[in-house]
Amino acid sequence: MEALVRKVQQRVRKAREEMDQWDDLNTRLLSQFSNAAAVISRLQALGEDKNYGPLHGVPNIREDLIGNQMEVLEFIFVKIRETLEKFNGVVKALNKALRDTKQMVRGGSALTAKQMQLQVGILPSIAECLNGFQTLCKMHHAEFTLKSSVFSLLTWKSSSSDIAVLRQLLVDQPNIPRDEGGDQTVWTKVCERSTLQSAVGSETSGVPEPLTLQVLVEYLHIREVLEGEWCGGDTP
Repeated sequence: MEALVRKVQQRVRKAREEMDQWDDLNTRLLSQFSNAAAVISRLQALGEDKNYGPLHGVPNIREDLIGNQMEVLEFIFVKIRETLEKFNGVVKALNKALRDTKQMVRGGSALTAKQMQLQVGILPSIAECLNGFQTLCKMHHAEFTLKSSVFSLLTWKSSSSDIAVLRQLLVDQPNIPRDEGGDQTVWTKVCERSTLQSAVGSETSGVPEPLTLQVLVEYLHIREVLEGEWCGGDTP
């Protein structure tokens, strides 16, 4: 039994190597978002004649400048999609590691419920290892879903107020710490809203629809309320 527990723990530690990429990818994503937001802001300024001054008479200057910035924005969006795919790769790797670990446990002699809950010394039980591993997988999948939803709402037409909300979500969302579990209460509420939001789309295409900006804004309110409760303050 002790040997099996240690094998499960080794699988979890190996999976953490995949998780170590998360912080670096998140930093990259925030930088790419800032770059995209700056270009979108320039596009909005370039769309107003009053900003050209004496250059207004230069032939095709408006079209040329806007076209150039659109190319830059599309390049940034390509890089963002590549980063999101790397996040998805981490999620897939964690899910595969979880499946392999469960298969390893089932592959030996069948364990009773009591054996699954048995603790050897200070080691956690097999059930605790598997449950913790599954929680990590769900957390990473939930955060990846939120990141994807945020960027699905970012376009060259996004207003400055929308960009500010999306930026706050990326900066303030419960990014998964290296050594802690994360904010399950917030994620439960967000995922419940996401599930209701995407129920129809899932039935027809098998792929959940992205979260709407309204749902993401509600997430911010939920987080503020919960932080007030945790800190002992008054809720809004």
